[in-house]
Parts: sequence; C-alpha cells; structure tokens
Amino acid sequence: MIYNNIEFAGVTEFTDRFNGKQVQRIPQTVRDTLNDRGRWNSQMSDGLELRFVCEAPHIRIFLSSLEGDAPVQVYCGDFHHSTHYLAPGGPLCIHLEPPALFKTVKPEALAGHRFRPQVWRVVLPGTQTVFHELESYGFPVRPPQPQEKPDKLWLAYGSSITAGGYVPIAADLMGVDYVNLAMGGACFLEPKLADFIAERDDWDFATFELGVNVRDHFTPEEFKKRAEYLVSTTLDKNPGKSVTLITTYKNAQDFEKQPSLAGERQTAFNTILRDMAVNGPDNLHLIEGHELFTDFSLCGVDLIHPSPAGHQQIAKNLSERLSR
Repeated sequence: MIYNNIEFAGVTEFTDRFNGKQVQRIPQTVRDTLNDRGRWNSQMSDGLELRFVCEAPHIRIFLSSLEGDAPVQVYCGDFHHSTHYLAPGGPLCIHLEPPALFKTVKPEALAGHRFRPQVWRVVLPGTQTVFHELESYGFPVRPPQPQEKPDKLWLAYGSSITAGGYVPIAADLMGVDYVNLAMGGACFLEPKLADFIAERDDWDFATFELGVNVRDHFTPEEFKKRAEYLVSTTLDKNPGKSVTLITTYKNAQDFEKQPSLAGERQTAFNTILRDMAVNGPDNLHLIEGHELFTDFSLCGVDLIHPSPAGHQQIAKNLSERLSR
C-alpha cells in the first residue's frame, strides 16, 4: 500500500485511530470472522514496514503503540541504522539522519543483497501500531522502486513461533521480501483467512506452519477439513506457486511422560499434513519441523517457544531447504 508517498509494506488497510492510521495486516472483513484471540492478534504489526526514499538531512517519523513497549528497527537498505522504543501513552518522535560514512565508501560496498542503501526501512514491532506523520522538512519523499527491493515475496502463516523471529532472518538469508500473517495462539485456519491468502497476488511462495495452536480445540477430522481447504484454495487460485507445509516444531508434547490429548492430536495433525503433501500436486511440499528445530535445549522454559538462538537455527535450516 502507498500512502503519502510511503510504501506501507504488508499493510492491507488502515483503521483511523487517535489522530493517526493504525496499520493492519488483515482487512476488517476477515478479522471480524476469526477466533476470539485472532480478532485482536491479527491487528499486531508483526513484520510490517514503512519504506521510502528521501534525501533530507533530517527526517522525523511519529508513531504510537496501542499496547505494550516494543522496539522499532530502522535500516538504510540492509544496514541497521538505529533502534527506538514505542510505549503506550503518546506518539514517539523518531529522528533520523543519513549515515555520515555512506558518502565516504565506494557505492558497491553499500549495495547489499536485498535493499538498496537509499531506502529507509522502518520495521514495526509485534504490537498494535499507529502511524501519525512523516516530516521531511520540504524534501520530496517517494516509495522505493522495484529495482530497489527484492523481486520475490514470501508469505508466511502460522503460530506465534512463525510470528516471533525466524521469518525475517530466513528472508534475509534467502535475499527475499516477506509478509508475515502468523498470529500467536490464533492460527485456526479459518476459511475466510484462507480465502484472503488465496486471493492475494503479491506473493511468490508460501509456508504454512500448522497445528500447534489447535491441539486443544480441533479433532483430527476438523483439522484435516480446514487444512485441506486452506491448501486447496491457495493452490487452485495460484497455479504454479509453491506452498510448503511445516509440521510442529519440537515442544513438550514430543517428550511427555504420560500421553496427553494434545500430544495425540499433534501426532495426528502431523500425519494429516504428511499425507496431504504426498498426495498433493508437485508444487505442494512438506518440511518436518523437527528437521528445522533440531536442538530442544534452544527452547524457552515454556518448552514450546524457541529462544533467539532457536529462531536462528530454524531460519538457517529453513532458508537452506526453501532455497532448493
């Protein structure tokens, strides 16, 4: 989406909020049909970016958070510029100045492998974020041109693990752009969301990490019904595009002393995904989550969410597998 000559990467619409524009990954017509947690979790700005080119010596961006403290990362192309922290209670003024040393080195040293260095990238955090204003003090602002950013887009959908860290790392390793539609605790594979994913025409390949959020909610029959609709709808409307299923990552249910219903369903869900891949078309693939997240000690103490090092491991292994 382009607004005020700024590219709002991954944004599908705005919600007017507190004299600003709340950025939304998923349109309201879809959000309002999701599960209770998904209706608000879908408003998180995970992985959304503000991108623009401007030669002003001073730039100010005004953002606010609707809930929780959260870091905003700023890049010049692929080069990290600065970190700023949003907090509820009022707009944050982010003051940016072009890197002084960029003018002293050869241009090819700054070329990067995804974004050109003249592209300002403001990477938004996993909170509900409102954009208020960009002040360039009279200098012109424009969105990036196609040759200034990656030509491939990865669409990722899944649980909080997919929302929480490995996607941007893997995208960087592969040299691609991404849009992250994952929702923590709310990956329920709803038909309306499946339709939304299938009807998008901006992505080149997709990954669906499915199952862990619905172990306490769905029978294997219901999971199969929803997973098959998500996959078949996406493939039917996007002929030739690659979709990769990811089974559950290592978690406590893989090492239970006493079997639980969640553990039994997790096993059944993974079997369903494997069968779908075996019996599906050539552009439907499957990667075992255990082959991506191999070291269980890289889990947090909740025994389900990877640590930062765990996300690094997933990103490295996933990027290698997807690149094949």
